[in-house]
Amino acid sequence: MKLIDSLSDEQKELLKRNGKIVLRACPGSGKTYTVSAKLADLISSWDSKIGGIASLSFTNVAWKEIDKNLTENEIYIKHPHFLGTIDSFINRFIFLPFGHLVLNCKDRPQLVGEPHSIWSSQYYKNEQFTNITYNIDGTFKIFDEKKYPTRSRAKLYPQFFSAKESLNKKGYATQSDANYFAMKILEENEFISKSLVQRFPYIIIDEAQDTSDVIFIKI
Repeated sequence: MKLIDSLSDEQKELLKRNGKIVLRACPGSGKTYTVSAKLADLISSWDSKIGGIASLSFTNVAWKEIDKNLTENEIYIKHPHFLGTIDSFINRFIFLPFGHLVLNCKDRPQLVGEPHSIWSSQYYKNEQFTNITYNIDGTFKIFDEKKYPTRSRAKLYPQFFSAKESLNKKGYATQSDANYFAMKILEENEFISKSLVQRFPYIIIDEAQDTSDVIFIKI
């Protein structure tokens, strides 16, 4: 296979390794190409029709590069495997189907704000919904705190936080919220965690260094 044959001897060492592996190298050294080769090697001998490989990246550019490398070698990602961004994996397999368990909303959660949709509201406190999310410990995190005058924060923040919780309970969530609540879903629902492991017994993360602490703690 050209994809594998073109690897250096050092890169080929990765193909022999299984279990938890961390690959570190400088930018431009061929990490994503090596990940593509590892995925191709795994798929070539994969015999399960139920559980698959999840190959995830932080960016759309990276997963599309992996897909291009595989396609050029006539390898196509199909069930039971998954190739895409970490966010898309979280949304599809964790947050959207199970988000109601932690949001306590009646219907399937709805992702709003960038990159999903434009968020707008008639109330100023609700307008701040996309500017607030959660830290790993459940406290509120404000993305652009400088936009609020220091003297006004004691009055504004309680309103913002209350609005955030209220809108979350109605099923609205930003991508950052979805990542946090996905973590809570896995922590509080062991059967979902076990099912996910059975569905994807092998996970490859490209550009893991760019993830948030909420995502990284679960990798």
